[in-house]
Amino acid sequence: ARSHPPVMSKRPAPASTEFSTLSVFTYKSRVTARFVPRTQLHMVAHAVIAGLFAQQPDSMFSITLVASGCCFLFDDSFTATFDAVMGSATNSQHYSCLYIHEGSQSRRGSEVAGTLAALSARLAQEALPVLNMTTIERNFLLVCEHHAERALTTLHRAIESESTATASGSATHVDPERALSAGMGTPQLVILAPSISICSLSQVELHTCAHALLWLLQLRPAEHLVTVFEMGGEVSLMFESDALHALNMQHPRSAEALLAAAGASLDREWRAISIVEPAGAATPGILSRVCLPLASLPVMNVSTLDTNLVLLKEHALAHGCELLSPHFDVRRGE
Repeated sequence: ARSHPPVMSKRPAPASTEFSTLSVFTYKSRVTARFVPRTQLHMVAHAVIAGLFAQQPDSMFSITLVASGCCFLFDDSFTATFDAVMGSATNSQHYSCLYIHEGSQSRRGSEVAGTLAALSARLAQEALPVLNMTTIERNFLLVCEHHAERALTTLHRAIESESTATASGSATHVDPERALSAGMGTPQLVILAPSISICSLSQVELHTCAHALLWLLQLRPAEHLVTVFEMGGEVSLMFESDALHALNMQHPRSAEALLAAAGASLDREWRAISIVEPAGAATPGILSRVCLPLASLPVMNVSTLDTNLVLLKEHALAHGCELLSPHFDVRRGE
């Protein structure tokens, strides 16, 4: 069984609330975020390999490659490794990781999207910027380290509140406009062209998939999205479906190894919507404003320092666009 991340504090929600199956965990150490432009990817190959295959079940490591570059997230156990490869970067940003644990066995990470949108809106009302990472099983909110206590208190109050909206109807209880910071413009939403596949691996399977992972991240890096998120023994992988096809054409055994490791967890036909916000990915309210209209749909989120991506199932994309169109300029990317 996969273990949960180490925690500092836990406060379960009272059974009388709509969020009665949720609890908030605080990860054991701070999380550092560093961004590397695409032109410098070759310079961090050692850090990628060390992070992916370190086999530290109680640690956190994530790498997300988007159009602009690569965003690393890692806890203090990887700091020395990254400093040795990248130097003590002055542009590093430090976060506290809040794990939103869903106690119900009937809902997965993508199926509590409305709940998370409502929680993000509560943080936005407190002018707290947030990044969000969703895996198949889990949901994480990253808040600036110096805002951690205030964010935790806000989430506890939201979960415990009798008036908190249900996950299926949260948009009617939380006003998206109130989640915006003053003077923030309307983000533009761009539907990215590639189909996205998502799967879950165990850490013991990483070495059997080593070539496939390095292919996706380094040898043939995706144009729009590939992400690997490791925490608590779970490895969540998102990648462009065409990349797997290309891998299968050139290195079929490598593709077979990845598919075998993914097994039944492989979930195809997701589509990514990029949120274009000049003020930055962590702008207070940006995630909640986009996700609240989608509260009735399974949604996954991926945040980097400069990009937010919202993922919808292919069959739900048209309906999702209908829900978003009254509020945003939604267009298709090339």
